[in-house]
Amino acid sequence: MGEMVPDSAESETTYSQEGRATDASQPNPDADEIMLSAEGTVSSSYIGSSPPSQPRSWTTTQDLACPFSLQSDGEALQPQMEVETQAQPECGGSLPVHGEGGQRHRQPEEPTLSQDGFSLEQTKVAPGMPQQLPTFLIPFQGSLTTVPQNGQCAYAALYATMTTTTETALHFTADVVKGINFMKKSIYTLMLANLANDVDCKVVDPRRELRRLYPSQPAPTDTAVATAALYAHYTQERARTVNSQIPTAFWAGPEVLRAMAQYLREPLFMLDMDQHNDTHVQRYYYRDYTLPNGDTHETGYGGSMDDVTATDMLAHYARLHVLPVLLVLKGHEGHFYGVHHGDIAVKWHAEGDLEFTHANCSEQPWYSEVLAHIDYS
Repeated sequence: MGEMVPDSAESETTYSQEGRATDASQPNPDADEIMLSAEGTVSSSYIGSSPPSQPRSWTTTQDLACPFSLQSDGEALQPQMEVETQAQPECGGSLPVHGEGGQRHRQPEEPTLSQDGFSLEQTKVAPGMPQQLPTFLIPFQGSLTTVPQNGQCAYAALYATMTTTTETALHFTADVVKGINFMKKSIYTLMLANLANDVDCKVVDPRRELRRLYPSQPAPTDTAVATAALYAHYTQERARTVNSQIPTAFWAGPEVLRAMAQYLREPLFMLDMDQHNDTHVQRYYYRDYTLPNGDTHETGYGGSMDDVTATDMLAHYARLHVLPVLLVLKGHEGHFYGVHHGDIAVKWHAEGDLEFTHANCSEQPWYSEVLAHIDYS
């Protein structure tokens, strides 16, 4: 990248070793003049150079993400401002410089002293920015639905999210148990069907899974034997009813959440909350993999999201009136919760389906509002 030179003439200003700007054409000023000169430079945002006489044209920095640049032509005055992130920088921050192949070139290593006496050191991006749980629930009018604590709460929580509207608690009635068992068997059927190809794609490590499920027993060293043992475990869990107690090691993990997303045919968002209500987001969905023989294999995928991406994504869901599938995991309790949304799910569905609105929503207080929305769109 070429150097960017301020519009003001460089020849009028030189720099002393102390970092002060002096006029080369004038004799040394006295102390009062130095004080006045310093006052005039405090408000300037141009570190290490005099401010330009006219506003800088954006065309001189068109390759940058910001309309103006704080760099001067003095290489010795460039601070080390390397930001360890791949996100687009905001104006006023340090911009990574890219060369061939997108490689970033380092700024000069030594910190420098600005004209105001501040040493500009290396900057780093702040760690994650977890949000409080209500930040994710309020845009969707979401509230928690409690489910029984027996080690199989993940399946009950998903069932509650998919079926409840105003209920704050799910109880194991005969119909509820039947519905959850049907859903759980469907999920484990997917896991059984996917297992061999998941191992081939290295999505699932059967030996690691067996060590997690049976920590007191040594896992088989042979991959085929370990896959067969894991298949037997999945078969056992598929037949287990959801209203029975299970060991802690058998609680639902990422492999179950991935299969849930594939079963739903839409993304599943898990809000992982700690005792301080700080919440991080995990997203599970499904995608295609290429097997060693060239065939395509669809299976579940996903994991943790960074906080900024998760917040932005769910904000877009709310803005577009798309209701995500949400589960809440209180990690300090080791327990899943479902999420119910009142009638907002029906309303948002009606906004995109006139036939559904006429058939099911004529008694709703927002019926005329939705019809007006459909007519307008």
